[in-house]
Amino acid sequence: MQFAHFQFDPETDRIGEGALSEVYRAEDMNLGRPVALKILRAHAEIDPQAERRFKREAKHASSLAHEHIATIYEYGEDKGTSFIAMEFLEGETLDKVIKGRTLGFEECLRIAVQVTSALELVHQAGILHRDLKPGNVLLQRNGKLKLLDFGIARARDETNITQQGVLVGTVLYMSPEQVRGEDLDLRSDIFSLGAVLYHITTGTLPFPGDNFPEVCMAILDGE
Repeated sequence: MQFAHFQFDPETDRIGEGALSEVYRAEDMNLGRPVALKILRAHAEIDPQAERRFKREAKHASSLAHEHIATIYEYGEDKGTSFIAMEFLEGETLDKVIKGRTLGFEECLRIAVQVTSALELVHQAGILHRDLKPGNVLLQRNGKLKLLDFGIARARDETNITQQGVLVGTVLYMSPEQVRGEDLDLRSDIFSLGAVLYHITTGTLPFPGDNFPEVCMAILDGE
């Protein structure tokens, strides 16, 4: 299948998907290199907020040059459908890694150093990630990490496109202020990073619960 100047098989080349987009391993026919091609789902195209978030992901991530942040090559549209072409990475996200094996202390320490380094640059650029979780950290085969998915990231001086009181992010690793739907600063990302590191180090969720409200209460009770 050809999409813009990319070639891929929609059946065999899909490498990820979310509520708003699908990701494929594709060939950039102009430059002759593999890319991870993220395509906005059709139903999301009619949602102005989804479109803005998608474009914002490209804007924020493309402004960050760091060895532990996935590189954005291009943002564009083909026949009205938005896409982001980014660095193709081989490996597994941490949520899959910790399901398959227990991580040793030294490996957890290397992960912590690399993710912290990436997050430091994100914050220096005036950006909040707002969705740090194991599923957004990819462990490559060479042992290096890449921080992914700036879909709900926001510049600190940028108007919040989510209403106050509305949750954005993955609740298992949220800060208390994020659970309450309050305005956030870099301390919220640091809290989420700590929750992620707790999970990969101990193999246990930092704020367990059987459902969404229970997890929220566990986070708020732990303040």
